[in-house]
Amino acid sequence: MMNMQIETQKNIPFFLLVGQSNIAGRGFISEIGENNNLQVENVFRMNHQGEYVRADLMLQDLDDRFFPRKDNNEFVGPGLFFAEHIKKSFLKDHFGLVLCARGGCGLGTWLDKRNGLYLETIRRAKKAQHYGPCLGILIYIGEADTKTQQDAQQWPDRFETFIGDIKSDLDLDHVPIVFAQLASIGDHMRQSVPHGYKYWEEVQALQERYIANNVEMIRTDDLALNPDGLHVSAKGQIEIGKRYAEVMSRSLSKNRP
Repeated sequence: MMNMQIETQKNIPFFLLVGQSNIAGRGFISEIGENNNLQVENVFRMNHQGEYVRADLMLQDLDDRFFPRKDNNEFVGPGLFFAEHIKKSFLKDHFGLVLCARGGCGLGTWLDKRNGLYLETIRRAKKAQHYGPCLGILIYIGEADTKTQQDAQQWPDRFETFIGDIKSDLDLDHVPIVFAQLASIGDHMRQSVPHGYKYWEEVQALQERYIANNVEMIRTDDLALNPDGLHVSAKGQIEIGKRYAEVMSRSLSKNRP
């Protein structure tokens, strides 16, 4: 689909997508057959210049200073598949996707305002709010928090602070939030680095026990991984998008007047 800038005078509600590499996407587009040409009518993405353009499977720009697309390869994440399914189940009109994700950055990085990831996310979301309300937030974060016991144990408190800051800074009250529990991890990936993602299962367990109003979790540990043993495969990303949409649709329906 051609990435054409669109007129942003009309009301465009949006979803904010935040996290690490698995929400940005590392699935290989070549593995998903007919889905590699997926087009979803009236779904747009915000580029790094703060403009809405027509969305395709790759929701990031190569020259984005804060949230760049991974090198020059064609990787796919859950974003457009989420849009496809939620459009069928809940939203019939146009809407936007604002993806702010960077690989390798756990909650400690996001909460450190000096590196700019969080502040840039708020800036882009506020830009999107000029055109329409935020309908919901999708999050996939935690892989980088499994390297030390301290980071792992602090995941719930850091996550609470993270979503609280987003809701406060964007003046969002009852917006639904759906986060993904960590997927599985390959043994060879754990053996390839000194820290070995030692506290992976601890973070998974803490995520599963996390409870907060208007916050729900989807599981991903049953999905296939890429050969690297860390990133969810393209077919798995299709399923993540569907699961995000199912839970988000249900949450939005509860609040529909």
